[in-house]
This record gives sequence, structure tokens and C-alpha cells, in this order.
Amino acid sequence: MNASAIGIVLSLIFIGQIVHHAVQDLRVFNDIPGFILILGSTVAVALITYSARDVKGIGALMMSVFRSQEDEAPKVVTEAITLVKETDGDPRRLESVMASVKHPFLLEGVSLVVDRFDRDQIDIVMRDRTKRTKEDWARKTQSVKTLAKYPPAFGIMACVIGLISVMQKLGGELGPGELAPSMAVALVGTLIGLVASNYFIMPMGEKIALRAEQDVHVRKIIHQATLMIAAREPALVVQEKLNSFLSEHERVDVLGIGSLSRVNKAA
Repeated sequence: MNASAIGIVLSLIFIGQIVHHAVQDLRVFNDIPGFILILGSTVAVALITYSARDVKGIGALMMSVFRSQEDEAPKVVTEAITLVKETDGDPRRLESVMASVKHPFLLEGVSLVVDRFDRDQIDIVMRDRTKRTKEDWARKTQSVKTLAKYPPAFGIMACVIGLISVMQKLGGELGPGELAPSMAVALVGTLIGLVASNYFIMPMGEKIALRAEQDVHVRKIIHQATLMIAAREPALVVQEKLNSFLSEHERVDVLGIGSLSRVNKAA
């Protein structure tokens, strides 16, 4: 179970404890129409705002936060240094090991070197692709954060509809002793909207933003690595320059000859 799943479980436990001690009759939360209104309306507004394909992508992206994901930066640095160590940046030798390159963006960079693009051309291509990836991440992150503002609004709508129903019945079939319980049911919709937004959608948006930063950071490392491969920089120089992109405890020593800074031995 990753941190996101643990966080959601803890949030549900905390909310459950508060509700258990503050509410006398838990049947007040049996507000199925309010829940359907909030969920259905949020999906409907998402479809109005975005395309069906985008909505599907947003849903998949939100679910992805429940999958554990390690920081790829040390692995990418290790892979790039290994490439230099084994090929010395020779396009012919790089071509022979392309099938073993794991990161897709590093494979793109190696392909440019193999196809004999010059260093300036590689720089432009990889910078533009990183920029586009950053823009795509920003759009996806903003889409999730935009959705977070709808559940509270629809929760208030559910509350208003409930109050309208209460006022209609007031003085008729609704007795004086039933007024407060009926109003309590009406307020449940507001609570559902607030919980959905602040405990689920907004944190997911922040988690996605964090992963976007990590992905862009990895692409910057690969960009620099590809330029050094194209320039046929020595493996030791590549190792030291790429280690500059990592925090001190993440740095690697692929060459096994020590480093100018504190490193961890690469597996």
C-alpha cells in the first residue's frame, strides 16, 4: 500500500471517528440522492469542459496516484553513464545497444545520436520535447485541480434542494420534531462535496503535480546526458556532471573508481 492509499484510509478513519462522536443517528448520512447529484454532476461538468478522451485520461491519471512510483533520476543517471562506459559515444556501438535502453526519452536521445544529428540539433529537439511534456503535465494537473472546485458547489446545491423539500413539507406532513433531522440530511450533501474535494481530488492534483516535476527533472537529466554522449565526453566527466542533478544521498558511482562527492555504489 503506497502513501496515497494510506493517507486516504487515515482520512476516512479520522472522519469516521469525528462523525461517530458528533452524530447521534448515523442514518442521517444515508443521502443517496445527494451523493448521486454530486458525483453525476461533477462527471457531467467534466464532459462539458473537456473531451471524453480527456476525461478518461484524467480518471486514469487520478487512479495512478495509488500506484507506487520510485524516483527514476538515479536509475537514468546510472543507465546513461553505463551507455557512455560501454560505447564511448560511438554511434555504431550505440546502435548495437539501443535495444537495452529502458527509458523512452533516453532512447529518443540515443536515436538522435545514432542518426548523426549534430549537438545543436539534438539540443533543440530535446529541449522542445521536454517543453511540450511540461506543458502537457501542466494541462493535466490543472484539469484535476479544476475539477476539485465542483463537488463543494454541487454539495451546496444538494443542500439547497434538501432545504426546499423541507420547507415544502413544513406545516404539512412534516411535524415540528422532524424539522431539525430533515435539515441535517440536507446538510449532508455539503459535507460530501467538501470531503470529495479536500480529501481526494485536490490531494490527487498535488500528487500529480509532484510527479510531473519529477518527470521533467528526469528529462532534463537525459537531455544533458544525450548532449554529452553526442560530444563523446569521457565517462568520468559524464558521471560527475549527471551526479550534480541528484541529491547527495542519491549519487552513483557506476565506474567504481570513486567520485568527487559522496556517492552510493550503483547496483
